[in-house]
Amino acid sequence: MFSAHNSERSIYLEYCGDTNNNKVPDIAEIGVQYLKGDGDFRSPESIALLQQADIVVTNPPFSLFREYVTQLVEYVKKFVIIGYQNAITYKEIFPLIKENKMWLGFGFRGGAGHFISNYEDTATANDRKEGMIRVSGVHWFTNLHIAKRHEDLILYKRYSPEE
Repeated sequence: MFSAHNSERSIYLEYCGDTNNNKVPDIAEIGVQYLKGDGDFRSPESIALLQQADIVVTNPPFSLFREYVTQLVEYVKKFVIIGYQNAITYKEIFPLIKENKMWLGFGFRGGAGHFISNYEDTATANDRKEGMIRVSGVHWFTNLHIAKRHEDLILYKRYSPEE
């Protein structure tokens, strides 16, 4: 679901599969639908869409990250979402990681994501992308099974209680 916050109407994108068998989601295969309301993820309209979804891929408002993840878990949804890497320390999020209900996905190169924005371009001189802002410390969070999750951690030292 998308909203530029400058109108009462938001949209959502719906992909129902590869109809032309080229193994790429083409624009013609992605339907743009208008919501009746403002697209708030807590609204009955948005929850009805969530219940239909197989996988949720989005960038929730960081200030509502905990509440959004709680909703995804409540409705038992598969997801790939963006959040601050420090979210792993939140009291609502850490237990999900500990219980293998959520884990870190792939990160952003250089530990920073670039997002299209209508705000002033705040990217640094060394990491500048026209029309985008740079946000440090963001990561993908997911509950999809990915190979990265099962990579061995290379250890350089054994645990010692004395140390």
